[in-house]
Amino acid sequence: MRTAPHEKRGDDPAGAPGPTQAPAGRRAGRERPAAVDTKGIILDVAIRHFAAFGYEGAHVRKMLGEAGLNLALAHYHYGSKAALYEAAVRRYLMEVLDWRRAGLAAWRRTDGPREARLIGLFESYVEPHMRIAMGPGGADYARLMQRALGQLSAHSRTFQQEVLEVRRAFTAELAQFLPDADPVHLERGMDALVSVMLSESIRRAAPRRRSAENARVEAARAAAAFVARLIAGGLPAAAHPAKDTEASP
Repeated sequence: MRTAPHEKRGDDPAGAPGPTQAPAGRRAGRERPAAVDTKGIILDVAIRHFAAFGYEGAHVRKMLGEAGLNLALAHYHYGSKAALYEAAVRRYLMEVLDWRRAGLAAWRRTDGPREARLIGLFESYVEPHMRIAMGPGGADYARLMQRALGQLSAHSRTFQQEVLEVRRAFTAELAQFLPDADPVHLERGMDALVSVMLSESIRRAAPRRRSAENARVEAARAAAAFVARLIAGGLPAAAHPAKDTEASP
């Protein structure tokens, strides 16, 4: 059974008490201090570094140095840099994809006018992104996703495949509204939508007060509704690009 490395360099495994050992002379029944979530601390720092420098540019030693932790703790909790990167991306990505799957399932159970349903489809796709991007750490989320989904590498193929599967589920529903549209253009439109959302989230990531959760969710919903209406309004033209025609004599 593995035991966690000591939290600080210089601990004496033979004589000094470990993080969970009570010092000699401690009174029985005295309340222990709350345990430190070392694994979570490492992941928080890793997200910032991977977002800022990408996979190749980030260094685990620097992450642990910033956190004031022993380098061995990263290997204990995550095993490798690749596994730490995957955990960093999945913290956000799985949440977004789960929300989108749930939103699509709920949308499929709705009925109503064609335009309202089209807008609702895009809201289901956009709102999960808005919820995270408009919250604390939104800029790190956007940068990390932009790097993970925009760079073809062995470390991003799994993420890209999962995102593509969900995106294609939405694209298939979208095609029902525009049966004559070129599927390639619809796919490219969804790709462009993701790129615009991530880029805009980074651009707007100025320091701001941390809002209450309910207010943040409502703001995200309002922003998603606006974007959805905007997309739905211009979608027919975008899905049917003008063909080159010969000039009349």
